[in-house]
Amino acid sequence: MRAHLEFDTRSLKEFELKVLDSIGFQVVNEIKRKIREIPLIDTGQFINSIHHRITNEGLIIEDGVFYGKFLEFGTTAHFVAPKTKKALRWEEGRKGRLAARKSPKDAKIRFSKGHMVRGIQAHAPFRKGIQVALKNLRV
Repeated sequence: MRAHLEFDTRSLKEFELKVLDSIGFQVVNEIKRKIREIPLIDTGQFINSIHHRITNEGLIIEDGVFYGKFLEFGTTAHFVAPKTKKALRWEEGRKGRLAARKSPKDAKIRFSKGHMVRGIQAHAPFRKGIQVALKNLRV
């Protein structure tokens, strides 16, 4: 996911660049606050990958994970199938990476050669974070 606030920065003076950097810092912090509100299995990879930078075109805020766009915009229902094994395996009632850890002996283990999943809900942490940060901007 990438947000781009576009304007020409080549003519900006040092103070103005510091103000722009401060805006980027505030927007990134607000996006991270919005991400913490999402019920995710948190490895910290997504939130730690969000950063801002200033280029000749303007302020760029981006993340460094491939799945950021899925959390921002969501996904539709789709078919999942095993790629390296004969079947998918999970424990009923557990989700994500934590499902592979030890669990109670009464846990039901499920297998599938492929099935439909409902998709991921759109959470829009970038859009919501930018909107709140610009409304509460302190320069």
